[in-house]
Amino acid sequence: MPAFFRYSYRVLSWLVLLAILVIGVPIFICMPLWVDTTYHDISARNILWGGVHYRDVFETNLPGMVWLHAIIRPIVGWSSEAIRCVDLIVVSSSVLLLGYWLRRIGATRTALTWFFAACAMFYLFETEFIHCQRDSWMLLPTILAMQLRGRQLFHAATASRRSTFARAMLEGMAWGSAIWIKPHCVVPAALTWLISLRRMIGTAGQRVIIDFLGLLTGGMLNPEYYKWTVEEMDMRVAMVTMYFAPWSLIHFMAVPVAFLALIRMRVWRLGPIAWMKPARLDQGLLAALYLGWVLEAVFLQKVFHYSQAPVIVLAIALLAAHRVPVGPILISWCLVSASLIHFRDENATLNRWLASFKRELPFTFQQVVPWHRLINDYTLWSSSWKQCVMQGSSPELKDRLSFYANIHCAPNWTELEQVKKYLETLNLKDGELVCWDDTTHPLYLDLKLKPSFRFMHVNTSLEFRSKRPRMREELIATGHKYVVSDVNVSQYIYYGYSMETPPGRPLDLPVETPCFIRDVYPWNQPVIFKYGRYWVHRIENPITEIRIPYPRYFN
Repeated sequence: MPAFFRYSYRVLSWLVLLAILVIGVPIFICMPLWVDTTYHDISARNILWGGVHYRDVFETNLPGMVWLHAIIRPIVGWSSEAIRCVDLIVVSSSVLLLGYWLRRIGATRTALTWFFAACAMFYLFETEFIHCQRDSWMLLPTILAMQLRGRQLFHAATASRRSTFARAMLEGMAWGSAIWIKPHCVVPAALTWLISLRRMIGTAGQRVIIDFLGLLTGGMLNPEYYKWTVEEMDMRVAMVTMYFAPWSLIHFMAVPVAFLALIRMRVWRLGPIAWMKPARLDQGLLAALYLGWVLEAVFLQKVFHYSQAPVIVLAIALLAAHRVPVGPILISWCLVSASLIHFRDENATLNRWLASFKRELPFTFQQVVPWHRLINDYTLWSSSWKQCVMQGSSPELKDRLSFYANIHCAPNWTELEQVKKYLETLNLKDGELVCWDDTTHPLYLDLKLKPSFRFMHVNTSLEFRSKRPRMREELIATGHKYVVSDVNVSQYIYYGYSMETPPGRPLDLPVETPCFIRDVYPWNQPVIFKYGRYWVHRIENPITEIRIPYPRYFN
């Protein structure tokens, strides 16, 4: 390529990266938090106030993320912007470490810039569902562990036993830290170590055993439990290419490239290979890490977007490690497809073609011609950007920037703010308020109240029928006076029923409320305040049973 074109291509990469960061970072920082982040904040503050995790706040996971929040929040503050800045630093650190690995493999500076731009374009402009999540945070120690594994592999034949053990222990601590955040990380850890093990067997001799003992020692500093779950495999495999359009389509290329990297690494041979370049070993380790993440994210985790976000970043890195111009391709794809949707109304032929494509192949259309907020919601983003820079976040801005409107697991921040103002007039004390549904939990933080009921994501906990009697006993024992509910939970189950109340009785249940909801806590308690989807109930009636508001024969 002539020098002029190389220089222009390099300048373009920097301009694209700069534009993505300037536009995306202020918007990202002002976006709302998902209910999982609120849950971790509440758990962390419980610890900081002298509470005991698991006893005071019910948890089914390892405590890593909660302890990280407990460490970070007193330093940066409790605002949504603060934790989002931390999330940006954590994810950026992972991307920078991957960039360092790509540089070792031989990527040019221009290729690195495009890699950074692709990761920024993906993460900054995606849904709040994937931000500030355990999966994205545990990516950082796993990448660090992979790089320590690479150093161990490089020095396998010459290092002393002491240095071998020390490096392996550091690596084990990195893997253990990731598993402390989420135990699913044991899968990429095991695959990465097993792939590298074959290169160490042979001339390394006893160092393999020493390496394993050091790795195990470091990992056991973070003991964990693990539960295997296998269900709906065909749907899971299909979904892996549909989570983030068009980014998820990258797996069609990344998976074959990963297997090719392992073949080029000669994984079937024992011991080091004299003629093999270190870059091939580095590509093979990255491929093993990627495939391990694919396995655990697709087959073991819940079918949620947040588990797939780190896999996209690793896939981009893997292709960049093999000199595939994945950054320019994906960024251009997003811009072109969004432009097609944006200009379809101005061109009848284009409109007919897109309509026919969408009608005949709706799922393919969604992946191949995705709607992108940067272009297709330009008015919203451009107006919000100035407010983000000049004023910071606000309830109204969070609602405007949210990817989810009026669903049962994403708060309406403007309405929740009005409920908070009403509750402040009641002069509440600890133990007097129960925030029942997921989206009401920010009220605990805003009102500086301890959770009265330790089961936070209560509808998830209610799925364990054997636990319901215990949950009911603990709920009654709280002696709470008020409860806040989110009517969108029942609307989610019975979508479309009218919210119209009896004439002259605005605090009554809607006329169309199903009869089997009316006797379910908290909707069997009188309502004293309503604002939008949020209702405040005063506890006056007996708490008979608690269950998911389905018909009884489903419960």
